[in-house]
Amino acid sequence: MLCGKCGEEITNGGKCSNPECPTNLAAPKQKDASRFQGLSSAIEAAEKEERLEKERLEREEREKKERLERERQEKLERKRLEKERLEKEQEEKERLRREHQEELKRKRLEKERLERERLEEAERIRQEKEREEWEREERERPERERLEKERQEKLRKARLKKEREEMERQEVLERIRQERRAQNAKTAKTFLIIAILAVSSWLVYDKFIRDHTKVAEAYNEKALSFLDAKAFNKAATAFNKAIKHNPNESKYYDNKGRMYLVMGDYANAISNYSEAIKLSPQNVNYYLNRARVFRIQKNYPMAVSDYADAIKLSPHDSLFFSRGQLLLDISKHDDAIANYTEAIGYNPANALFHSAKGDAYAAKRDYSKAVSDYTDAIRLDSNNTDFYIKRGQANYAQKEYGHSISDYTSAIKHSTVSPPPDSLFFIRGRILSEIGKHDAAIANYTEAINYNPKNAVFYSRRGDIHYDRKNFTKALSDYTDAISRGLNDAECYVRRGRIYLNIQKYGDAVADFTKGIGSKYYDKAELYTLRGDAYLAQRDYSAAEDDYDKAIDLNSNAERYGKRGLARHHQKKFSYAISDFETALRLNQNEPTSKKWLSQARAAEEAEKRREEERKRAEEKRKRDEWYQKNVFDPGKKVLDWIFGNPKK
Repeated sequence: MLCGKCGEEITNGGKCSNPECPTNLAAPKQKDASRFQGLSSAIEAAEKEERLEKERLEREEREKKERLERERQEKLERKRLEKERLEKEQEEKERLRREHQEELKRKRLEKERLERERLEEAERIRQEKEREEWEREERERPERERLEKERQEKLRKARLKKEREEMERQEVLERIRQERRAQNAKTAKTFLIIAILAVSSWLVYDKFIRDHTKVAEAYNEKALSFLDAKAFNKAATAFNKAIKHNPNESKYYDNKGRMYLVMGDYANAISNYSEAIKLSPQNVNYYLNRARVFRIQKNYPMAVSDYADAIKLSPHDSLFFSRGQLLLDISKHDDAIANYTEAIGYNPANALFHSAKGDAYAAKRDYSKAVSDYTDAIRLDSNNTDFYIKRGQANYAQKEYGHSISDYTSAIKHSTVSPPPDSLFFIRGRILSEIGKHDAAIANYTEAINYNPKNAVFYSRRGDIHYDRKNFTKALSDYTDAISRGLNDAECYVRRGRIYLNIQKYGDAVADFTKGIGSKYYDKAELYTLRGDAYLAQRDYSAAEDDYDKAIDLNSNAERYGKRGLARHHQKKFSYAISDFETALRLNQNEPTSKKWLSQARAAEEAEKRREEERKRAEEKRKRDEWYQKNVFDPGKKVLDWIFGNPKK
């Protein structure tokens, strides 16, 4: 049998006897291809089986995890609902407790502010009274000087009369000498010459004295005109010349002392007043003038001593009154009362003396006696507004609020100015607010604002009442008006900031709390806490954490640790947040924020740890799969390399 390809004979084995025949060359290749195809199918089947097994295991693992996660979430959800219910109850209790504490604190601050304002008002009234006393003394000074001049004029006239009488006497003596001269011409002539010389000498000396006195008086008048024009150097020169011409005239030293007093040179003023007293120790005004300078220098013992000397010389109601004022200023209340009593003894119809005695009792905090004296003053002068105001303050101090309001009403009624002072409506409104009559207080504050719309404090106090009554819209308007009028009060900024916080204007709240932090009259720890609340609501958790840090540094408590923990929780600082929550609960086991968020922070921390572990496992699995894929699941490449050879090798 012949081969169909080459024509050679085919052997018994079915092969062509020609080794170059194509049939002999193709057979090994077909056999190798068949073997390679079998290996590829086996590899693909193994890979598919392994892939299916892997997917089945992953699906079972995933279903198991999902089932466990659902069970855990259901359990957590049940716990969360139960905790939320308990936390809501606790939050409500805590809210009521905080509101009560805030109310107590607000009342305390309000009481302190009212006391501070009362003291400021009393100080203002005292200063006004002292200024009025000074002005009264200045008004009376010309009258005293006029009386002194009249006295000096009377003395001068008396001296001239005496001189005339002396001249007449000399004339009589001259006639006698003339008669004797007739008897003895020589002796008479001698005596006549002696008499003429004596009279001439006396007249020359008298003219010399009178001329110097006139010159000194002229310089004194000139110095007073310079003093009125405040030309102090010229006045001092003129006073010195007056004293040079007549060094024994006390009023020149008194006037010079007044000049130094106006200049503020108190040492020289005292020196000149002392010289005037030395020359005229019976002049009461000189002691009073020196006492005034000692009082300005706050040398109170010396001032009291001068008043005592003046009273010894001329006991008078005004002197006892002035010494009582001085003693009241240095807080010697009993001595002041004794002097006022002496003044009243001299002049019981003087209402001012009774009022001053009431001031001393009020300063001594014996308000019932103060009210009694103010009542006597009102009985004597029922139209004096100040007496009603003082009695109103004393009644307020002893918590007789009804009588105090009545006194301020009378003060408004008897006010000598029209319209009445806005401060009277303001004070009456403040007392009404304190006793809970808020509508009447608002009406009084409104009346004060109508009289003086530029006073920022009036708006602030009215805003406080609206705030306490939770009428936040009106409170916000009043606080804004107060601040726009220049009020830089921390309480006002803080309360407006709280309102902004409630109405979710967090940026404005932050600005107001920042203003409050700049004040030294407010609890900075509380302000940092409030500003932190505003930042927290704005989701500026980093700034909130910073403010809570500052608040805790100043004054730590459970609430502030809880809030800082919440700020850290939102920044995913779970370990720090958990530490803060635990600290808060150690300080107060019912702290609401920590009770609510501690379990969530722990769960979040655990979840974060699990996610981190899963990321690590995923990364390890990825690396393992890459190695496995490279070294195990690519056997075909090795087979091909084995069959055909690797060109790189």
